[in-house]
Amino acid sequence: MKLTRSDFLKDVKQPLKQRGARLFSDQFFFVTPPGLLKPEEIPDWAGLLEPYADSFFSNWATWSVVVPAPIRSKDAPSWPWWSACCAVKRSSFMRKKYANSVSAMDHAVLRVRDK
Repeated sequence: MKLTRSDFLKDVKQPLKQRGARLFSDQFFFVTPPGLLKPEEIPDWAGLLEPYADSFFSNWATWSVVVPAPIRSKDAPSWPWWSACCAVKRSSFMRKKYANSVSAMDHAVLRVRDK
């Protein structure tokens, strides 16, 4: 999602930034507020979606395909990619799950040291 032209222009100058998203997807769309970009500004590997003006601030926006994205063949995710995603998720889960326990343990150790 791009809310400013400058953000879009910066991204278009760095096509490798979207490489990960494009690697495993059939289509890639930029999503912007209505009228922010001209169709001719969209790269040939992407499309443009805009919410209809009357639904822009509602919870259930209705989308308009301004520029259709080309359908591409995609690579299947590799085992190292899946493994890395699971490790990140597990690490985040463990930090949340044991945050209070570790904190309580740290306090107990500090109390013992103080005595």
